[in-house]
Amino acid sequence: MKSKEEILSNIENDLNREDLKWKVTVEGDKIIADWKWMDATLFSLSEISNEVKEFKFIVTLLDNGKWKESDSSSSKSSSFGLGGISFNSSGFKGKQIGKSITIGFGKDNDSEKVGVQTYKFNTEDVKEPIRTYLKNCGWKKKGLF
Repeated sequence: MKSKEEILSNIENDLNREDLKWKVTVEGDKIIADWKWMDATLFSLSEISNEVKEFKFIVTLLDNGKWKESDSSSSKSSSFGLGGISFNSSGFKGKQIGKSITIGFGKDNDSEKVGVQTYKFNTEDVKEPIRTYLKNCGWKKKGLF
């Protein structure tokens, strides 16, 4: 089994890749996978909206060869149109399993590309590589959930 210190010092180099949209960082005993999976300005016949959605998977390594997990997500939107101006913000902390597909016409604010935008989100895309990495290091998840 790899030590906690060895995992924490190597996981960023081992899991961060150019082809992945999420990024792993380490803060103390925590491994944080952060994914801003949507940052768009979308256009419809009746409004223009800005949408930013982010998901974080937080894994805390314990001293006994086990880890615990938690999730955090946030969503911010603003729109201007025939119905007026609106601003919305929401957040979640806890355990989350989710999939989402958003399709719309507009601009991806990260790439600056304009046209039909498709955003796909699945919590397992982030969670599974980290869980597999830790299992391969000889670690076990604490508890059932």
